[in-house]
Amino acid sequence: IEEITRRSTRVGEEVERHYRVFEEINSDSKNMINSAIERFRGGRITRSVFENLTGKYLKENKKRRETAASDVYSALERLLS
Repeated sequence: IEEITRRSTRVGEEVERHYRVFEEINSDSKNMINSAIERFRGGRITRSVFENLTGKYLKENKKRRETAASDVYSALERLLS
């Protein structure tokens, strides 16, 4: 991101903004999964509930992650064109 910013401040800032969104989505997903793991290990939920929750979390965040990654790549492509 630093190298991109040196080439174009505007595009570098855009890439950085989109990348932060992508990282936040990843962090949210990890937190949700870790919470489900802790509840399963603590005996508060069953294996089937755990599997359903983690599948749901991954599915819900998949589209958000794909969109955020696409935004990062689009900003990079604008720099290269």
